[in-house]
Parts: sequence; C-alpha cells; structure tokens
Amino acid sequence: MKKTFFKFQKRHNSSLTLVVCFAIGILAGCAGGIKNQKLGMEQVKAKNYEEALKFFEVSRTEGNDRSEFFLQLAESKYQVASASYQQAQNPADAKDLPTIISVLSKAKKYAEEAIKDVSGIKDEDIKESDKKLEEKNNLLKQISEALDAKNLERDGLISQANALKEKAEKKTENAFLEFAPLLPFKSFLPEVSEAYTEISSLLINQLDTSGLSALDTFKTKIAKGLFEKLQKYFPEITKGQEGVIAVTAADFHKAKKFIEAYAATRELKKINPENAYLKKYGSVIRDGLMTSETKALSDIVKAKTNAAYMRAMDGYRALLLVEEITKEQVDGYNAEIKKLRAAIAGNFIKKAKDLAKSKESLPLVWIILKNVWRFDPEQAQAQSALAKEAFEFIQKKSALNSMLVVRSDGDPAQAVAANSPIELETHLKQQVISSSLQLPSWPAGVTMVLANDILPVEYVYALKKPQDLSKKPSAGAEKLNELDVILWANVLENKSEEYGANQVIYKVSRFVSSTRMVDNPEWFTAQQELTSAEQSYNSSYQQMQSLSNQCDSMGNVFAIGICKGAIQGISTSSVDSARAKYNATPRYLQENVNSDYTYRYYRVGLNLSMKIDLQYLDLVNKNNTPAKIIEYVVKNKEGDVFEGVMPSDLNGLRNGPVGVPELLAEKRQGQKTLLEQIQKELVDKFTREKGLRYCHKGEKMLRSSKQESSYLPAFQLCMLLTKNQQDIKEGQDAAELDVARKVLAKFYQFTDEEMQKYALSESELPAPTTDNLFTASFL
Repeated sequence: MKKTFFKFQKRHNSSLTLVVCFAIGILAGCAGGIKNQKLGMEQVKAKNYEEALKFFEVSRTEGNDRSEFFLQLAESKYQVASASYQQAQNPADAKDLPTIISVLSKAKKYAEEAIKDVSGIKDEDIKESDKKLEEKNNLLKQISEALDAKNLERDGLISQANALKEKAEKKTENAFLEFAPLLPFKSFLPEVSEAYTEISSLLINQLDTSGLSALDTFKTKIAKGLFEKLQKYFPEITKGQEGVIAVTAADFHKAKKFIEAYAATRELKKINPENAYLKKYGSVIRDGLMTSETKALSDIVKAKTNAAYMRAMDGYRALLLVEEITKEQVDGYNAEIKKLRAAIAGNFIKKAKDLAKSKESLPLVWIILKNVWRFDPEQAQAQSALAKEAFEFIQKKSALNSMLVVRSDGDPAQAVAANSPIELETHLKQQVISSSLQLPSWPAGVTMVLANDILPVEYVYALKKPQDLSKKPSAGAEKLNELDVILWANVLENKSEEYGANQVIYKVSRFVSSTRMVDNPEWFTAQQELTSAEQSYNSSYQQMQSLSNQCDSMGNVFAIGICKGAIQGISTSSVDSARAKYNATPRYLQENVNSDYTYRYYRVGLNLSMKIDLQYLDLVNKNNTPAKIIEYVVKNKEGDVFEGVMPSDLNGLRNGPVGVPELLAEKRQGQKTLLEQIQKELVDKFTREKGLRYCHKGEKMLRSSKQESSYLPAFQLCMLLTKNQQDIKEGQDAAELDVARKVLAKFYQFTDEEMQKYALSESELPAPTTDNLFTASFL
C-alpha cells in the first residue's frame, strides 16, 4: 500500500513539476532536456559514447534530474573510461609515455565521475545491480594502478637521463653509451631529449678536439681511432668523416706521397672548406706537392718505360689540379704531358718495328700502330708504309675461300624427273645458286665457288658424305688444298602432290532459262492519263464555245468585241504531253524465267616438301658443325575449279579455276626460299668463323708451343675479324675469345683503361678520314 502511494506520489510530483515549469516559463527548457537525453541515447545505441556525453551534459544543464537520465549518463562515462583504458593498454607506440598518461588520466576522470553520478541516484525504482558500482570501482582501480605505473616509469626515465647528464661531465663517452636504452624515449620526453643533446655535444667536442690534438703531434693512429668513433657515434654530422680524411692526408704527407695527400685535402675541402686541419696544413701539403713532384718527375722519366711515363703523367696532372698555380705553370705542365705521350708513342714504334721482322706478326704491328695514333698522330703518320703493309696482310688473312657442294642420292639420269631429289639439286646448282655466288650479301673477303665448277663431275657425283672429300681427285687436289671451308648441302627430299582433280562434286545454282511477254502496268497508267487530259480539254472547249455564243447575241459590235476579248483561250499542251507519254510506253514487257541447274565443282590442292641438310666444314682447324635441316613445306594449299556453269548464272559463278595453286610457281618459291635460308645460314656462319677460326688455331698453338710469336698473331686476327663478340657468351667460342683477350692483354701490357686514361681523347685527335688506316675496321 505504501509502495503504491509512493508511485502515485512520484507521478503526482512529475505532473506538478510540469505545471510548475509551465507556471514559471521554463517548460521549453524541460522539454529540451528530455530531447537531448533522447539524442544522447541514440548515440549510445550506436556505441558513440563520447558523442552521447555531449548531449547528456546539455540535457543536465537544462535541468534534467531524472534518475534514469543519471543512470544513462554514468554508463556512458563508464564506457568512455573503459575504451580509454583499453587504448592505453594497446598504444600506437609504447614509448610515447606522455600520450599514454594523458589517455589514462582521461579514463580515470570519467571513471570517477561515473561512480559519483550513479552513487547520487536515490530513486527506489533503480536497482543497485543496475548501478554496477562494483564493476565501475574495479575499472577505476585498474586505471589508477596503470596510471601510477606509467607516471613512475616516466619519472624514472627522466631521473636516469639527468643522472647521466651529470656523469657526462667526467665520463662523457661512458654516459653516452649508457644512454642507449633511453634513446627510444627521446622523441617523446623533452627532458630526455635535452639530456641527450647536452651529452652528445660534450662528446662531439671532446672527440674532435682530441683527434685534432693527436694529429698535431703526428699520432695518426690515435687520431684515426677518435675520428672513427666520432663517425660511428654521429653519422649525421661530417666531423668524423672530415677527421678520417684529415688522417689520410697526414699519413700520405708523412710518407711523402704528396699527390695522394693533396687529393685528400681537396676532398676535405669539398666537405668543409673551414675544416681546422685544412686551414692549418692545407698550404703545407700543397707546397710539398709542388716541390717534391717537380723534382721527382724528372727522375721518374729516366726509366724510359711506358709505366714510368704514365706515372709522370699522373704527377703533372696532379700539379694541374693544384690551386693558385700560374698560367705559365699550366702551359709548362701540359707541354710535359705532350712530351710524355710522344715518348710512349716512340716506345710503341720501336716494338712495332721489332715485331715487323716477322710477317706473321703484322696483325700485332697494326694494333700497336693504332695505339701510336692515339698518343701521337704525327708519329703514326710517319709509319704509314708499315701500317699499310700490316693492313694489307690482315686483309689477305681475312679472306675465306669456300666451296659449295650441292648433292643428292638421286640418279643423274633422272635429272628432269619431277619430284626427285636430283631435280631440286639440279635447279639449285644451275638456275639459282650459281647465279647468286657473287651477291654482295656475302661478308667482305669471302669467295665462293661451286664444286661442279672446279672438280670433275664424276668425283662430285661420287661424294656420298663429307668424309669422302678426303679422297682427293688427282685433277682437283690442288683446288681443294686452296680452300678454307666446304659447305655441304645434301638434298634429302623433293616431293610434290596434287589432289582433287578427279573428285567431282555436283552442286545446284540458278540461271536465266528463257523470257516471256507480260502486260506493262505503266502503259495502262499512261492510257488513263491521256483519256483524262482529253476529257478535260473537251469540257473546257465546250464552255468556251458557250460563252462565245453568248457574246454573239449582244447587238452592239463594240460590246461583242469586248466580251470575246475577256474569254481566256485554252491550251492543248497537257493533251500533247499525255499523248507523248502514252505513245512512248510499250504495251508489253519482256520478263526472265529463272530455273535451277547442276554444275561441277572440284576442290583441288597440293602438298610440297623440300628438305636440305647443311653442314659447315672447317678444313684448316677441323672444326665442323653438325648438319642443320633447312626445309620448305606447303600443306594442303587449296583452290576451287568450276565446270558446266551457265553464262547467265544468277550467283556470279564462272567457269574455270579460282585461287588454285600452281605447282611450278610453288616449286620456284620453295627453291627461292631455300636459297635465302641457305644464304642466311652461310652469312651468319661466315661472319662468326671469319675471325673465330683464328681463335681455334691460336688455342691449338698455345697448347703445343710456348713461343708467343706462334699464337699471338692468330689470337689478334681472331679479335680483329670476329664480329659481334659481345653476343658470344657461351660454349667453346666464348671460352676461346676469353683466352685470346687475356693472352693479348698480357702481351701488350697496356689495358683499355690505361688507354682511356692516358691517350688523346676523340675530340683531341684529327678528324677521321676514309683513307686513315689507323681508324679502319675489318668487320
């Protein structure tokens, strides 16, 4: 009974509140509080608790003091506190202590407010279980413990940083190394960052000052260790790098290697022109270079070797790099470099003349004279006669005398028989190949003859396999001995087949079989138009006559004249036009009569197969390649033949062949294609073997003889005459080219890199001319 009374009293009070609100003019505010509470609850349903709190706080300021409202407000604060706590437990960066502490502080604030709000609810209708006080107190406890731990961790780190800062005043490097565990927190804690900056500055200054002091007393090992530490500890600054370069300069200077020492100071100047070591010792090292190198270079060249001359060139080039030298000094150094190049060229010429005593060494002579050209064109021109002799010798050696053997296993008596191997053999020899031997597509220096042109016919027909060539005929043995290469082309197959000519197919089409006369509808139309025109004319004529009679009935002659003058005349033009059309239109028309008929159709075609195996036989080095099959195949090439087609066929058919392949034309095309393939294979092979044959020869000589004069010229010819060497990367050819390069490099004792460094550049050489042997190529 009492409980029922209180419920009534509560409802009564609520109604009374509305009345009072209305009475004092704040009814709108009460309604607003309820509205914002509802908006907050919508955000709670969406689990947007922080957004919900914004509406709840507004509702609270508007006077909303209902128990249900405070329960919702406390629950939202609890959820925000819980979410913030979870965020702090799983931070983006565990080292970001200020952010974690800030998030935990926020969580603690909302947890405390949630407990306070729910504790103030006195409404008996709200159960204690709905308040979840124990759950909220547990969360507050967890948050407080976590916050205390993070504050303690932060304070500990700051304390460690300050302690190390004090320690650095006496033991700077130790303090710096011990600071390593604190470095991850440097970006988040200003106190840690400040301590690190102070310690780093102390250590940088200490290492740099100590290193420079060690350099001043020539203790370069100690100085190097200090600067390397500086470089290791602080790679972001250049002081360590500067110190290491300064040590290098000091070591070179102490060893009286003035070129290297000066180069180091130039490198140091690029990094920091204000470097302390550079300011103190830069001019000393420069003066030492000028004094020592000028004296040393005059002693170096006394050796009169190319190595000594190159060393002297390095010295003069180093002097040219020295700052603050005069124009006279620059001109003098350049003149000395020119003399040194001339001296190197002179040494080359002596070597070339010595080698020229043996004709077989002329390929080496030519290369050496090319080097003379790169160093001193005037001296090279003076050796033009020797260069020409070497050039012509190489040209002669580049010649490749070859013979082409075209054969088959057919019977010579069946030379004209179709579809026989000997038919293809005969055609290739007599009509195609023999007329193509002089084509300019062969590489320069290659000569080609047909076996039938230089050897007895019986001997050629008796050849069954390449090994049979060892049995030289008495009449042609000398010719065979002059050859470098034999190309063996064996006709394996020459087959053709035509089909379909006897396989008739009957098909139906339509044609104009006769004609007949039919009525012309346009004639009837013209007839109607003529009748209508005549009727119209007659009607008009009668009307005109009637009017004329009426005029005649007038008594006055003058009036009669005026009356008849007013009557319009009529024309016969429409009748004439209709009659002309009628007369021009035929009464009947001729019409075609179409009928079906049967014609004969053939689907005809052909098959063609031509095969040749081609083999390259190196008679000099016995380096034969495996046979390669070259073929031309046509399969089921077809066309149509029509017979019995009516001239008036309505489907456009005509008697005769349509797209039918011609056997003779296909054979000619096959023979042409085979020749082109053979020619391509031979050109590719000649291009490679023209030079590689000398690599084969050189390697054999290298294995059997220790005399350089026997294998060096062969290797040099290989390098001069082998085209596209960079594309030969695998197999025996690549290995032999590599041997040739290494052997020649050892012989010349002058590398491509040295040539690039010490010889004249392309822009310094005379412009190339077509008759300049020193820039010619054999490829």
